[in-house]
Amino acid sequence: MLANQRLDGVEGGTRAEGMASATVGFSYKFGKRTFEQKPEKFIPDYSPYTNKISDLEKQINEEKIQKRAILDELNQERSKAPETVKTIEYLSYPLSVYFAVGSSKVPHEDLFNLNNYAEIIKKSGKVFKILGSPDKLTGNPNSNKKLSEERASAVYEALVYKCGVNPKQLEIVEKPEPGKNLDNTIIGRAVIFE
Repeated sequence: MLANQRLDGVEGGTRAEGMASATVGFSYKFGKRTFEQKPEKFIPDYSPYTNKISDLEKQINEEKIQKRAILDELNQERSKAPETVKTIEYLSYPLSVYFAVGSSKVPHEDLFNLNNYAEIIKKSGKVFKILGSPDKLTGNPNSNKKLSEERASAVYEALVYKCGVNPKQLEIVEKPEPGKNLDNTIIGRAVIFE
């Protein structure tokens, strides 16, 4: 290698300075050692993921089948003819009028109930039976028969003339003896609707 004298900052008698060098090297190969580490092959285990995926796919298929069944059922219901619903109205009122001993006059407090009965009778369009009844403990059979007829007639007239019920919807039925459930003194003196 040749370089100008000023390169190293000292100028000497020659114009150029030079330098020679030589490189010598050698290599040595070591013999085979007994310890040898083999790289471990890593094989990933995807089975938990594939199992989860297959479970989810199965669940999706089951839900699709369920959805299809629900849609089929819905379509069947939609294709059916509309169902006619019959509304039945039940009105809860007492169905008896009670009388004082030996009287066939309709008590004033029962006229309100008769108005309610009249509305039921008019709306229904059916025929109602009016049964007059005496009590078992007072009177004799002849007077009781006459009294039960008078009571039934009094209720009939109140329904027709005061409440406006069509007479064709009412029928008076003779009942000279109190019924099985009407053998009590107060309860027996009644007019019953059927």
